[in-house]
Amino acid sequence: MKSCIAGIATTVLASALLAACGAGIEELWKADTVVKTSAVQGGYTGKLSNDRDITMLVLEDDQFYSVYGSLTNGSFAPKGFMHASGKASNGSFTASDLKDFATDGTAYLGSLNASYAAGANLNGTVVEGSSTITFTSTVIKSSQYNYGNAASTADINGNWTLTDLQGVAVDLKVGLDGAITASSGGCAFSGTVTPRASGKKVFDLALTFGAAPCRFANQTLKGIAIDYLAASGKRQLLLAATDSARNNGVAYGGLR
Repeated sequence: MKSCIAGIATTVLASALLAACGAGIEELWKADTVVKTSAVQGGYTGKLSNDRDITMLVLEDDQFYSVYGSLTNGSFAPKGFMHASGKASNGSFTASDLKDFATDGTAYLGSLNASYAAGANLNGTVVEGSSTITFTSTVIKSSQYNYGNAASTADINGNWTLTDLQGVAVDLKVGLDGAITASSGGCAFSGTVTPRASGKKVFDLALTFGAAPCRFANQTLKGIAIDYLAASGKRQLLLAATDSARNNGVAYGGLR
């Protein structure tokens, strides 16, 4: 399976996750205990140049996520996601070690070069080898997603029917305590969502998969989760996570 950028020529859907520049794997996995501030932090919505829809997030420490796929009947179905440990400075946002996860979860290395207007937009380019894709985005309306508010498990408590990167159904339940239980295609897994220490509307996510037939049998993947109101008025949930070596990734999304 080729990456999202190669997909411009091959029409293959894809996604991306970027590992931190100069930081160890386990260090990036840790939940932040020191609250930082980034001029570009916030939630964004937009398009890739191959017409795929994107929901993007820049965290307080300049970590960048972009989940992308298709928007159908108001529901965002993920086909990939990006994560980057970027650097924001004077309207420029860059990252040099982007990893792009395709629909099969395989990672491809790339880089990110973008510009931003704080609180307004984030536009840029992702490069993988000789392939390039561009994106444009604007801040999600505060009536749908207020990044400045704290995340609450009360907003996502209960049962969800989501889809993974390949469109396979996932039954997932979130408790008020943040505990997750889930199953998909005979694979049972569990985990937690924890409101991020920054106090923003983002959850730190950990997923632990059971035995076979789980693809990531007995492994724990970590990342983030967000929820927001879709244009339909229903609530959208998105989750994205990777293994500790950042060689494989998963993402799930759906409405209720």
